[in-house]
Amino acid sequence: MEVKTAEKKLWLIKVPKHVAQQWQVASQRAASGAQSVGPELGRIRITSGAAQAEPDFQFTLANAQQAGLPREYTMRAQSGSVAAMHLLAERQGCTSLEGRVDQKFDLELRSAANDAAGEGEVVIDPEYRRLSRERHQAAATKTRLMRVIEDPRSATFARNPAPVKIQIGKRKEALPSGSRRKSPPEKRVRMERDALEGLLFRLFERQANWNFAQLHKETDQPAAWLKEVLLSIASFKKGGPTQQHWQLKPEYRTGAG
Repeated sequence: MEVKTAEKKLWLIKVPKHVAQQWQVASQRAASGAQSVGPELGRIRITSGAAQAEPDFQFTLANAQQAGLPREYTMRAQSGSVAAMHLLAERQGCTSLEGRVDQKFDLELRSAANDAAGEGEVVIDPEYRRLSRERHQAAATKTRLMRVIEDPRSATFARNPAPVKIQIGKRKEALPSGSRRKSPPEKRVRMERDALEGLLFRLFERQANWNFAQLHKETDQPAAWLKEVLLSIASFKKGGPTQQHWQLKPEYRTGAG
């Protein structure tokens, strides 16, 4: 391994996706050509002054106009210490240590104050507007395809054919005389709350204590619905002589029960 340039200081720059794609295309063209020097990717401008605590890094992307990409960027230096990172390269079967990473940057779209409109107003690169608009349009474009099936049942049967059960030598047993097959239980129709409360009040006027089975039979209501309405007007006794029975709450009683 060649280590002559192992201590050379390098910059590691995190770039947007469209810049990385532009550089990848340029790199592939350079690899396929015979030139010893690769194409220009861009230019970095470093400015500093007495009023600036840190230098300002600006980047201009090469061939941005031809590619329809934003041209001006700002390089934001990452704060904190840089982890030990080195760059390795392979040339003609020989691996060399090109240097170590000394500084990391984030490449961001440049914003500038519009002096004509007033300080503080941000001017955005028109190419960036176009690029953002195309991204939103691509994200909003539906890629799912719809197909109309004339007979959906035939398509369902073709994908999931129903199993066929064949029975041989079996006949239905005859029912004893006078007996009938049990029909499935009918579903109870739920009454409105006001109507059910009125019915329950009339039942408690007739009898002060009821167990749930009796009320269920008298009202002919779904058990869950009956219990929900009961809890709002009656209380359940768990002990005493009327245990396991329901009684009206004191505020609903019209006399001594």
